[in-house]
Amino acid sequence: MAELYAGAQNLKRLRNSSCSDSYECVKTSAERENLMNLDEMTLESAQPLVDTVFQVTVDEGATLEMKLIDVAPFDLPRRPPRGSKQPKRAPFALHFLGPYEPILPQRMYDFRSETANMDGLFIVPVGRDEEGTEYEAVFS
Repeated sequence: MAELYAGAQNLKRLRNSSCSDSYECVKTSAERENLMNLDEMTLESAQPLVDTVFQVTVDEGATLEMKLIDVAPFDLPRRPPRGSKQPKRAPFALHFLGPYEPILPQRMYDFRSETANMDGLFIVPVGRDEEGTEYEAVFS
């Protein structure tokens, strides 16, 4: 009962706050604590997340599970494009295994787990077999 009351008080406080984005207002403190900064993620910081099962928000609250199955270096073309800067980190890719159906279109999704949350992760479907559909997120 105390938890329900505390939750109601938090919701009331959030409604009265100056949050401009209702999605941001609803995030729990645990979600904010586990939120990873994708700009600072590296191969080494992502490696401990292998085998983590994430809830992926697909449409208006609907979710599906995806498991991070691999974190691997990503090879870039040998010759950098004109005017490109030196990368701030070694390129790498996250590989997720999702259900066979549906195949999600490439776009940004929010990933949630007990240990890590990644908002706006851009994934692309890259393969499919009897186990499910594989997705890739590349960091350069």
